[in-house]
Amino acid sequence: MKRGALVFIILAVLVVALPASAQVSATGTLAVSGTLAESIQISLTSGSLTLGGTPQAATVAAGTIQKFGGTLTGGFTQTASTATDYTIGGNFNVKVDYANGASANYTLTGELNSAALSGTTWTLGAVTLNNTTAQNLTTSGTYGSAANYALAIKITNAATGSIANTVNLVATSN
Repeated sequence: MKRGALVFIILAVLVVALPASAQVSATGTLAVSGTLAESIQISLTSGSLTLGGTPQAATVAAGTIQKFGGTLTGGFTQTASTATDYTIGGNFNVKVDYANGASANYTLTGELNSAALSGTTWTLGAVTLNNTTAQNLTTSGTYGSAANYALAIKITNAATGSIANTVNLVATSN
């Protein structure tokens, strides 16, 4: 009987000491690295001018431009007229967004893509635009806030041809 009890105790110890069915596992890791880069984006949206295209490459058609009569489209209106000239214009919004940098504000410049038609003068806000030098429109723009800009095209009575040009806007973080 002692022998049977001894065998039972040995078997009990072995059963307790043997590991239960072992689970197998493996591990893996994923290291991620990257460099945050400062970024800036400009968006143009409609004001009185009805913009088409995209927020970064907007378009607007003025329609038939005449001092007397005509059918202006796209939100343009004739805003002033004298004996020697008249002005058409409208406004639009410029919003600049910024991320991943330390800039507090931005500078916005404007420049015509090509020379203005002879007998016309283009202004944005109070700034006369040309195609040779970018003009400061603001030197301390607020990020995330749409700023309204009035586009005016003064046309002399002697001007002929097509008023087709592009206003290039550049926002630069300060």
